[in-house]
Amino acid sequence: MGKRGIAPYRIGQIISTVLLNSYILAYVQGKVLYQGFFKHIPQPVLNCYGGPLAVFACPMGSFQQIIGTHHVPWLVIGMFVVIGAFIGRTTCAWVCPFGLLQDLLQKIPLGPRAKNKKWISFGTITGIAMVALVLLITLVNLAWWKVFLFGCLPFTLLVLYIVIKGKMDMPKRVWGGGFLVAVGLAVFVWAKFGTDYGVVAGVFGMVTLGLTGRKLAAIIGAEAAFFLGMLGPSFNIGPFSGAVLGLLMATIAFGLVVLFDRVIKVSLPSNYLKFFFLILVVCIVAYKTTEPWFCKICPAGTLGAGIPLVLWDPL
Repeated sequence: MGKRGIAPYRIGQIISTVLLNSYILAYVQGKVLYQGFFKHIPQPVLNCYGGPLAVFACPMGSFQQIIGTHHVPWLVIGMFVVIGAFIGRTTCAWVCPFGLLQDLLQKIPLGPRAKNKKWISFGTITGIAMVALVLLITLVNLAWWKVFLFGCLPFTLLVLYIVIKGKMDMPKRVWGGGFLVAVGLAVFVWAKFGTDYGVVAGVFGMVTLGLTGRKLAAIIGAEAAFFLGMLGPSFNIGPFSGAVLGLLMATIAFGLVVLFDRVIKVSLPSNYLKFFFLILVVCIVAYKTTEPWFCKICPAGTLGAGIPLVLWDPL
């Protein structure tokens, strides 16, 4: 059997990546990002418009920017409707630069595919993570312990879990009680600590409590609610504060999980999580805060714009 050539969709990904990031004048003209006509046209893929070479606008970023001004983003919605109606997800496979990156990372064997090379793969992936860690600490001047504790360590433990277990099966159902508790705690964190912490807590909580459900979600949710309520007398809800507020929140969290997960057993397909996430972050949070929060946590934005901009001009 002869050697296989490059798949047609891969050629499409490469061409689109080059075309969507073809503003070479950014380097020639002294680090000036493109702000012309095409930056007002949303592209049907994830390719951050803040990237040094980006030509078109990101649909998610455009949606948030417009909805943040309390207007309806008709152009972006129309683009999604037209693309979705005529070609569906074809753009994800043939055009999306982020899809190309995902496919390349998929070449690193992990889980059942790795077989006897699993530890080599683990070393490769964690090595990439450590390089990113050093770059963040050096160029962005972030505290090393924060980057390690909140970024590198959870990622490494997740990869290690997959290596040891061989795979990580995603539950097919997301449990309603844990999901509601996570949203409630995120709102509480938002009110006390600010939007950024609330968004992070909400995303992490929806996935963790929604997928675990039942006993584990009840225990984790109750403990988290108690400690969040134990913020001292400076924070209160009506007449409740301190330990009393913590106990009240823990009871409510535990009761919600038991009611929805154990008694009436409310659940939804886990793939709905992405829609909940988009509605929460892209619509509600962007509308309320007038900030593009999806862009701040978007992996495509980090890889396509954040890191290149830092390396381009770290000061």
